[in-house]
Order: sequence, then C-alpha cells, then structure tokens
Amino acid sequence: KTLLLHQFHDILPGSSIRWVNEQATEALAGLERRLEELIAGASVSIARAVEGPGNLVCLNAASRPRREVCEVALAEIGIEVRGARLRERLLAQGLKLARTADDAERVLFPPEVVDRAIETAPKSFPLYDRDGAAYTRLGGDKVHFVPGSSGLHVLDHRTGETRPSGTRDFIEY
Repeated sequence: KTLLLHQFHDILPGSSIRWVNEQATEALAGLERRLEELIAGASVSIARAVEGPGNLVCLNAASRPRREVCEVALAEIGIEVRGARLRERLLAQGLKLARTADDAERVLFPPEVVDRAIETAPKSFPLYDRDGAAYTRLGGDKVHFVPGSSGLHVLDHRTGETRPSGTRDFIEY
C-alpha cells in the first residue's frame, strides 16, 4: 500500500511539489528498511531449516539471476549423490569426490561441467500423468507448483516414520 501510494500518487505524473517528493522519499526509505529486515529474517529461517554439517544455503535477493556463489559451492563443496549408479556414472565422466567434515562423500561439479549442462538442457519438457497422457509442460517463464516432487525425506503413511524417499514414493505420489 505504501509503495503504490508513493509511486503513483503525485509522483508519476511529474506534477508533485517538493514536500510530496520528500515525504515519498522518507516513506520509501522506511519501507526499504522494513523489507530488508523481512528478507534477513526469512533468510535466517530458511538457513536454519537446512542446518547441518556440510550444508550450504545460497540465496539470491538480487533482482537478476546470479550464479557465482552456486558455481563455487558446486565446484568446491559439491553435492551428495545418494544413488550409487548415478554416482558411478558421474565419476566415470571424470568428476571427483570430496569428503565433508562428517565424512560424507560429495561429487564436485566444476564450472565448465555446469555450463555445459545448462547449455544442453532442454528449455522445456512435458510431464505425463499415470496413464501416459501429457499433463503439462515445464519450462519457459511459467511458474509451476509441484509439491513433494523433490522431497529428500517422506513421512511414510504406512509406518508413521520419516525416512529417505525412494522411487516407489514418487510412483505412488
């Protein structure tokens, strides 16, 4: 409300007077401070949600895409690849392993590998339902909400236990 009022009320047409501009500048500066506090609080909450040895959270609050921090994280910290066959395939392509402080193994992805993967990845792809009919197309500049599709852990409805997710969980979802 504050933003819209001060962006459009007497400011946009260029017909405002000095005190209106001063008032708008002061109000928008206060709004900016409040938004920075909200962003900082949200960032801390997100980081706490994934806390643990070897975990790294990359947040981009910029108004444009950035990859520098993520490139360093992928190249120097890596990704824990749980699937043995996938890990073997990545290592067979020349990628290296690193050990974390808690003795977990992570696959390192140098910037040139990440760049090649981005360049060759499809810009969009279809998703199909259980019957094989095209359901939707992911990609482009559309926003899609797909809850649960990337959960590392699931709450097993049969046992009530939280456990790492597996292929069966995604098939049954």
